[in-house]
Amino acid sequence: MRSGQYGCRVPRGVRENLEYRRKVLADCRTSARARAAVREMCRRDCSFFIAVFVWQYNPAKLGDEVGPFVPWPFQDEAVQAILSAITDQKDLVIEKSREMGASWLCLLVIIWVWLFHPNKKILVISRDEKSVDDDKDADSLFWKVDFILANLPAFLMPAGWDQKKHRQRLRYNNPENKSQITGTASTGKSGVGGRATFIFLDEFSQVREDYQMLHRTSNTSPCRIFNGTHLGMGTAFYELTKRETIRKLRMHWTQHPEKVKGLYKFNPISKQLDVLDKDYAFPADYRFVQDGTPTGGYAPGVRSVYYDDECERKGSARAVAMDLDIDAGGTVSQFFDPILVRHLQAAYCRPPVWRGDVGVADDGKVIEWAEGDRGKLWLWRPLTKEGGPPPGRYAAGADTSEGKGATPSVLSIVDADTGEKVLEYADATIDPRVFGRLCVALCRAFAQADGTGALFAWEAQGPGEDLCAEVVSLGYMRVYFRTNEFALNKKISDTPGWYPSPANKRKTLGEYRNALRTRQFSNPSDRALEETLLFEELPQDVDCPSVPARQDPSGATVCHGDRVVADALAWMMKLKICAPKIPGRERVSDVAAADHRSVAGRRALAQRIAAAQGEW
Repeated sequence: MRSGQYGCRVPRGVRENLEYRRKVLADCRTSARARAAVREMCRRDCSFFIAVFVWQYNPAKLGDEVGPFVPWPFQDEAVQAILSAITDQKDLVIEKSREMGASWLCLLVIIWVWLFHPNKKILVISRDEKSVDDDKDADSLFWKVDFILANLPAFLMPAGWDQKKHRQRLRYNNPENKSQITGTASTGKSGVGGRATFIFLDEFSQVREDYQMLHRTSNTSPCRIFNGTHLGMGTAFYELTKRETIRKLRMHWTQHPEKVKGLYKFNPISKQLDVLDKDYAFPADYRFVQDGTPTGGYAPGVRSVYYDDECERKGSARAVAMDLDIDAGGTVSQFFDPILVRHLQAAYCRPPVWRGDVGVADDGKVIEWAEGDRGKLWLWRPLTKEGGPPPGRYAAGADTSEGKGATPSVLSIVDADTGEKVLEYADATIDPRVFGRLCVALCRAFAQADGTGALFAWEAQGPGEDLCAEVVSLGYMRVYFRTNEFALNKKISDTPGWYPSPANKRKTLGEYRNALRTRQFSNPSDRALEETLLFEELPQDVDCPSVPARQDPSGATVCHGDRVVADALAWMMKLKICAPKIPGRERVSDVAAADHRSVAGRRALAQRIAAAQGEW
């Protein structure tokens, strides 16, 4: 089912194309041999079939609502990609900007297979039944199929075709070659119980039962074509676009010859305008957009006259990200400013000066620094000649995973005096207790000249409880104790660890966001900054959906903003280290019991914590 060589010979100018069509039809009217030859050319070449015989309907083109479907080069390439997936029986996901003709192209391939290839069964699924088949709505898929078939010459239609008999509700039967097109609404059971040559799932990002359908249709056909525009990162469609093993077809507005007129790009760092379309004559008073947008998607920073007009018309950054940019992150209300993040990445991100792993003893102390290209520990500050980090005041934050290969456990350490991130450790397979021991060892290594280690906070929920148990068992008590951050006296509890309530998350992440904005926090980790763009601002919360991780050096398969949480907690500890001391109030993190691993020692610690009413 791969296209042949005939379509490339068909003129693609509208006037020339119409003249070519007239000539072909004139020959076919008077010659059965010509009809047979042309039908065979159509069977062999889908692009030829489309460029010579398909008509389209577009009510937005006043005066030219109906006209020949003359594919642009990027549409010819899209047809080839779709046919290749069907021939090879592989899944294909199509990410698209609006008005690129993706749904039409998929339907044209479906019609071509149904017309010219015997015993095929194609299943068409959309968000509801009316979206599939509504003879009164030109937006429904089967209305388009009816329109295309109605405008084909009779010699291309199946022998014995009877509209009333073979065109049924949600079904097309080809009486000549026994091929079928069947439509259905997207439910959790769509496609279950049968088999199909391939499945077309239109606007898959809008399907409520997306994960159910993804699972259930896998047994129906090895070839599924997922078509959609992004509606966020918590969808099965987004997950598919991030899978390394699935075929992808991206149809971005920059591929459309009419939409790239006046193409330009502005670099907000160098403050330079780069006009990419050298042949376009801009008006003398043209107002180039110079804010660096779009920040995400397929072509960050690239704009055109069409794009500028559409941004003005849509009036919403979310709508632009969804309809034009193919930017899943931009389709939600992002908690971190993407323009700022892109500026920070360009200005501050750099490779680590040291990468490797550390050997840790059972008592929670570093016994070896082992440099290696695949190490999970990244340092942006060189080790001293003695083989350790230079003395200083350090703050540390951690987010703990279950260590089963999905999300990573992450430790971040920041120089409290400069605000520079100096360490990042990320490992998706480390046991939480082992991770706790490693955190203690590194917090002890990153110490002041007097041996005072890093002030350490971690997310206490879930596997963080195992980390907490290990920290306490090792007697490392320069840690954050649960505090009511919104109370005037900030009374400290005797429970170590930070609890991620919605209010706490908003406050802690908000302080980190402000530190990035004011350049108080210098973060050299490109991946850590990239993860900030995943966070969504909700009415009562800040959330980060789990999305597939791509080539994460930690070995993680899922990203859940773990580096961001670790960075934010490290910054929270930095603020506490640098906060002015209140006279007469002891710093809880400096309380030293005789032996924190004994019951008596922990009881003494609890009593002294209860007596301390202030925050450091």
